[in-house]
Amino acid sequence: MASEEADELHRMILAVGGTPRIRRIVANMKELTGRLHELSLLLPDRLERSAEEHMWVLEAMRRRDGEEAERRIREHISSTEADVLAACRNRQTKKGQP
Repeated sequence: MASEEADELHRMILAVGGTPRIRRIVANMKELTGRLHELSLLLPDRLERSAEEHMWVLEAMRRRDGEEAERRIREHISSTEADVLAACRNRQTKKGQP
């Protein structure tokens, strides 16, 4: 489900501003966040949270509210990063325990 929303989000970004520059930015973002995305899929409930966060971005874009869309994208990336880092820290803590 979240993958479908992510694809729709990327298609919408390209439809709104499908210039070569925007295409490069979207490609770069996908490359930069790719590993984060892979790791996040291993976390319980992260897929559902990502789907919800994608929907908030899409809704802002549909309303043509660029500031809200940008804020929501930044929040999504930050929350995903925080969840992955917390899971890594938790895993390291468990490894250190006898």
